[in-house]
Amino acid sequence: LADMVRGRRILETIAAERLLENATARGAQLVAALEGMGKEWPGLVSNARGRGLMVAADLPDADTRNAVVSDCRAAGLLVIGCGDRAIRCRPALSLTAAEADRGMEILRKVLAPFPAKITALSRGLPSGTEFTHSSSAMLREALEERRELPPTAEG
Repeated sequence: LADMVRGRRILETIAAERLLENATARGAQLVAALEGMGKEWPGLVSNARGRGLMVAADLPDADTRNAVVSDCRAAGLLVIGCGDRAIRCRPALSLTAAEADRGMEILRKVLAPFPAKITALSRGLPSGTEFTHSSSAMLREALEERRELPPTAEG
C-alpha cells in the first residue's frame, strides 16, 4: 500500500511541475546543440539523437569517446559511453534551460581541441608530435601508419 501511495505522489508531482513538458523541451534543446556541433565538426560529432532527456551522439571511435567521457567528468559534466562509440546523458527531469546550455558549453570546450588534432593528423605531422589530450595514443598510432615504410627487397 505504501508503494502505491508513493507512486501516486510521484506521478502527481510530475504532472504538477510539468516535468514531461520540460523533458521534451530540454531534450530538443540538447539535441539541437549536438546537431550544431555536428555541423561545425562533421568528422567528430554525428547522429545526434534523443527522446526526452535521454540524448546521445556518435564520435569517431571508442578511443575518442573514452577520452571525451573522461574529460567531461573532469570538467564537471557527467556523460557516459554507450555502444561502440557514442556518448549519452540523461539529466534530471527538472533540468533548466540554463543548466542545459551550461552542459553543452562544457561539452563544446572538451570537444574543441579534437578538430585541430584531426587536421594535424591529416597533414602528416611527424610521428613524434606530442598531443596533450588523453586520446594522443590513438592519434600517434595513426601517424605511425602514415609514415613511409622502409624500402623492401623488391625496391
